[in-house]
Amino acid sequence: GSPYHSNVQGITDNYTILNTPDPIEAQKLLKKRYVTTILLDRPEHIPSRGKRKKIFDFLLDSHTFAGQLFSGKYDYCFLSFPEDMPETLKEKYLIYHVDFKKCGKKQAP
Repeated sequence: GSPYHSNVQGITDNYTILNTPDPIEAQKLLKKRYVTTILLDRPEHIPSRGKRKKIFDFLLDSHTFAGQLFSGKYDYCFLSFPEDMPETLKEKYLIYHVDFKKCGKKQAP
């Protein structure tokens, strides 16, 4: 889901992926949008006030897909961390590779 104003459905799908409490819905949209990488700022690097902070407070809810990614409390066969990521990037970002082939016969839409 590319977040560009001319791609309204992409923006909507991106929002839904991050905010849904339904892992099946998130997986379906990730597949629909051919997402191969998820990049998120680590919450501790978010400014402590302002609109951006309010958005991240909402995303940190552990019931959302994004909240599960931020907390590390997820069980998705299709997500993995890059093996060779430099430490300076690990400190600032959460990066996930998305690969549904890793799921085998496990549940993946």
